[in-house]
Amino acid sequence: MTSFDTGRARPAIFLPASKAPASDAVGKVPALHIDARGTRCPTPLLRLRKALRRCEPGQVLELAADDPAAFAEIPRALAELPAQLFATRDEGAYWVFLVLRYR
Repeated sequence: MTSFDTGRARPAIFLPASKAPASDAVGKVPALHIDARGTRCPTPLLRLRKALRRCEPGQVLELAADDPAAFAEIPRALAELPAQLFATRDEGAYWVFLVLRYR
């Protein structure tokens, strides 16, 4: 697991990211799967923002990205969005971010 230190203190509502369980172990299927592989920032972030507008509070989004800049930008941007990064999963060639919309 990689640390996503933004240099700023996170609000108390944010939990540290943890390793995501295998997809068959997850009780809920993500509400949306966003495949941003092959795109460069800010496209993964823009797709995440758009998907968050379509989701209701409590729904989970799964974002797959392979742009190295996304590894730093996604967690940083979530501090300003109505969402929380609660897990990451390294798939080798790309990362999967599991995001919970909370309001």
